[in-house]
Amino acid sequence: MRPNLELHMATALAELQKRRAEARFASYLSPERASQKQIEFWQSSARGRVIIGANRSGKSQAGSLEIAMWAYFSTIRRDDGKYVTPMGRRIPRGPVYLRVVCPELPSTMDKEHVQRDKFRLIIPEHWLRGGSFLKAYSVLGHTLHFANGSLVEFMSAEQAADKHAGQSIHGIWFDEEMPEQIFTENLARLDRDLAAWWFTYTPVTGLRWIYDAIYLPALRSPDPQTWFMRHIDIEDNRRNLGEGFIEYLEETLSEDEKSLRLRGQYTVNTGLVYDVFSEDHCISVETVIQ
Repeated sequence: MRPNLELHMATALAELQKRRAEARFASYLSPERASQKQIEFWQSSARGRVIIGANRSGKSQAGSLEIAMWAYFSTIRRDDGKYVTPMGRRIPRGPVYLRVVCPELPSTMDKEHVQRDKFRLIIPEHWLRGGSFLKAYSVLGHTLHFANGSLVEFMSAEQAADKHAGQSIHGIWFDEEMPEQIFTENLARLDRDLAAWWFTYTPVTGLRWIYDAIYLPALRSPDPQTWFMRHIDIEDNRRNLGEGFIEYLEETLSEDEKSLRLRGQYTVNTGLVYDVFSEDHCISVETVIQ
């Protein structure tokens, strides 16, 4: 009897841990933790979605949770035969191949990486291959494998554009600003039914290609199936930040930095006036005199 009792207790404990992990994941999507703008982002059915926001505003949280929902719920079919996230967004039938394009590639597990570490925090481990993040994540391949066969690949905006070519992709999350060539190379991979992309960034470099090619079209588009955009202020994420953190930044930053870092707004003092400028365009005083 005792071995059976221990087995039942172990099984019950494992099931309790799974339920707690899934309840924690669901809490990230709830109005108690998420802002209304994040919720609208997750609910949108637009092919291209944009969140332009302040630092610590929850924009990367929104992007990472969207990836997790696609990866897991793409193999859970509803009674009507459709595959849908918990927020009501229709997604492709899985397993799905997803990509995260971020500023730099993850390295070893003992070195922090913003995008990868968000997944480690939010995804229930029993959703992953082998039942743990360490077993599911490949350091060499920069890939995260789900138990249902879905795959999340990490790519860097610093890599050459041809590195971003390859097979078809169901969904892509672009996090932070990057060269236009990297963006367009990835868009060419989205040839699956219901494929989509989402872009989350703070406009640090000013009025560059993203402003004309993404920000303005999203701002002006009347078609909710094509474009979705929200500005996220740091105040939208106050509930998840330490007490006094926002007030400290408000006292520390200049007015332009407040607009950028706290509001996520384009400012006239960010970025280069000519974005092709480099030291190669400089002429020494001696050259001018000669």
